[in-house]
Amino acid sequence: MQKRYSMKFITRFIFISLILTFFAGSLDAQVYQWQKLRYELILGGGVTNFMGDVGAPLDEGLNSYFWTNPNTWRPVGVVGGRMAFGERHMVKTVLSTGFFYANDAYGDKRNNQYEVRTFFAELSGQYEFYLIPEQQKRNIYRFIGASQRFKNLRLPTYLFAGVSGLFFNPKTLFDDEWIALQPLQTEKLSNGKDQYSRIALAVPVGIGVKFKIAKYISMNIEAGWRLAFTDYIDDLGSGDFYNLREIAEAGDYTRAAVSYRSHGYSRLNEDLIEQLLEQAPTGGSRGSGEWFDQYQFVTATLNFKLQTGRKGEPRLRLYR
Repeated sequence: MQKRYSMKFITRFIFISLILTFFAGSLDAQVYQWQKLRYELILGGGVTNFMGDVGAPLDEGLNSYFWTNPNTWRPVGVVGGRMAFGERHMVKTVLSTGFFYANDAYGDKRNNQYEVRTFFAELSGQYEFYLIPEQQKRNIYRFIGASQRFKNLRLPTYLFAGVSGLFFNPKTLFDDEWIALQPLQTEKLSNGKDQYSRIALAVPVGIGVKFKIAKYISMNIEAGWRLAFTDYIDDLGSGDFYNLREIAEAGDYTRAAVSYRSHGYSRLNEDLIEQLLEQAPTGGSRGSGEWFDQYQFVTATLNFKLQTGRKGEPRLRLYR
């Protein structure tokens, strides 16, 4: 009897030891030494997608929430830094610059004929929560002559959210020149102000994946959605037309012409001036809704681990 219990004890001990050894090995492969490698330099770029009044599709079905057209995608550049507070918790600060583009030729209201290109700069602070944390060994993938089996392919995946400050400057092409629209006061604002602000807050949310391409270099692929607390990234909001006939009669033809584009002309000439004087709106709604503008980024960035000082502060030195 005593021998039987001894055999059971030995069997259970071996079984439990094997389990603990397995988990210990797994943890050793998965633990990310974030204390020593907590700082990263971020560099990269991608494409933007803009959703505003200009170029909006018919408001039905999925188009009520999201629309895109490859002809309106524009570049964005990204530079920033990331800091880890734990295996699953990181924060980053990112400066993104690029362009948005919108054109009624790709939307439901083609007769409006608005075309807008907007330079922007966004400074963003974001918190990242890793659903699958970074790993020490198993996410070093060798795509050239890959020796890593796909069964070990575990991409660190994270969700992010934050707050951004956005500067934007919408322009339109007229007379072979990109003209800044905000100074021209193209729309009578509903709040009674003469001009809208070119600075706004935005809320970014999204998802990303991260994988190593070298010991101290990794790549992020990220898709993010921004809600901007402004309706004027494309210069078209929920306000009204000024009396453009009076503006044209006063000789400010450029302002009248870019405020109302349904005339179809791309440069000033006598026919356009006559049409403006006869048909230019004297009031009424110019915008198409009160929804805030939205935009999206899809980016690919390289992350370079920065060396850490004795007191845990980052150094502007890369690991080799």
